Amino acid sequence: MNADDKTSLVIPEKVSFAVVGNDDDDVAINQTIEFTVVKIANSGFANLSDLESVTIPASVEEIGTNAFSDDYSLSTLLIATGSKLKTIGNYAFSAWISETFDLSSATSLTTLPVQLFLADGASQNPYVKNVVLPTSIS
Repeated sequence: MNADDKTSLVIPEKVSFAVVGNDDDDVAINQTIEFTVVKIANSGFANLSDLESVTIPASVEEIGTNAFSDDYSLSTLLIATGSKLKTIGNYAFSAWISETFDLSSATSLTTLPVQLFLADGASQNPYVKNVVLPTSIS
């Protein structure tokens, strides 16, 4: 999420950071290390009240419990084509406010948690009317 736009979050497929300094033998280090994003942490983007849209790269295999919980403006989820998403944790989208939740691009997903849209103690989400499932879920 960039500082100017607090309503959209595009999670990158890869992240990198620079290591600059000296090692124990006083040898200069100047290296860039790159990682592929494979998991969105438990509560990783929770409680972002202005967040409306999330784009998840194909590399993500797991969305943790409560990952986007209490994001009361969240109504758009874009999952990249070729998604490797296999697991979504309970309450991951507990404050989802759109009538439709589209998981059709998540073709590696085989199950959904029972409490995907529910906040703690709630018996139903009043907004969700349609869930578009990938063909991998029967």
